[in-house]
Amino acid sequence: MALPLGLNKCPPFHSISSGRIVDTLLPPPESAMEDEMRRNLFWLAYAIDRTSGTGTPWAFGIEDDDIGQFLPARGDLFDIGVLPTPTERQWSHTKDLLLVHPVDECDSFSLYIKGTFLITRVKNFNRRFRSRHYAENPSALQFGFTPASDARNTQAFKELDSILLSFRKSFPHHLKNFINGNVVDLHLYAASLFPLSCIILLHEPHADVRKSGCMSALRLLTAARDILDLIYALHSTSYDITLMDFSCTSAWYMSGRVLARFLQVALESDSQEQISTLSAELGFVQLSINKVAQRIPLAYSHAKILHDFTVETCGTSFGFSRA
Repeated sequence: MALPLGLNKCPPFHSISSGRIVDTLLPPPESAMEDEMRRNLFWLAYAIDRTSGTGTPWAFGIEDDDIGQFLPARGDLFDIGVLPTPTERQWSHTKDLLLVHPVDECDSFSLYIKGTFLITRVKNFNRRFRSRHYAENPSALQFGFTPASDARNTQAFKELDSILLSFRKSFPHHLKNFINGNVVDLHLYAASLFPLSCIILLHEPHADVRKSGCMSALRLLTAARDILDLIYALHSTSYDITLMDFSCTSAWYMSGRVLARFLQVALESDSQEQISTLSAELGFVQLSINKVAQRIPLAYSHAKILHDFTVETCGTSFGFSRA
């Protein structure tokens, strides 16, 4: 309903259709604050659409090409009713949006929304790569490319991979750490998870975990352990992790899935040191998801799927208790 309600755009972006076609079901906002509330509502709907679709093969419900909207204003400015002028704000289509974060406009929620853009780009690349190749889209072409060639050699893949590596590093200094004292900023925590889960999404189709020189396999394991570090950091506080956003356990599940794949290889080669390390890491991920599953039904599904995948790949002795 976000599009029929016209929440996805603001002036000067409007349809060039004429006649009696209704562009939006809602009347114009009566104030700047009402306009900003509608904008925030849209970005929440967008984020739910992206985070809920991270682990599915299906298309998203909202296309980025249909969005002509400012990013959310800083929360502290919204709370006091002081909004930046249009010339001071970033648009959803602003160049280098994912790597440029003006301090006066940026807070953890805007970084969270930008993180969901990463999900869009990675999923669209994976889903549409073949069709774009056959349509001779330059982003999917390379010299000598055939449908059986390695998509990692295309410029689009390299650019996307570079953005994923640089996203967290580009955060403003005051937003580098999602823990302040003993308080956890959930939006900033999720924004820190998104590029790591997207690295897994991007590289997993190309990773050969049995090949020691496979760079995609290395990227998978590094991302999975970086997610694990973020879980450790969360446990170092007194924060009740059952209050986590469901998108967080989705990233945790992806980390656990990668660790299970590497554990399977360690078992096959009887590498006891690796078995000990990977099984402990995997167990901690499962334990964390199970704890969130006490309150969040979707987290229970993540725990169950990870449990079943672990049993399937590593055997029943490495299956962990479900929530």
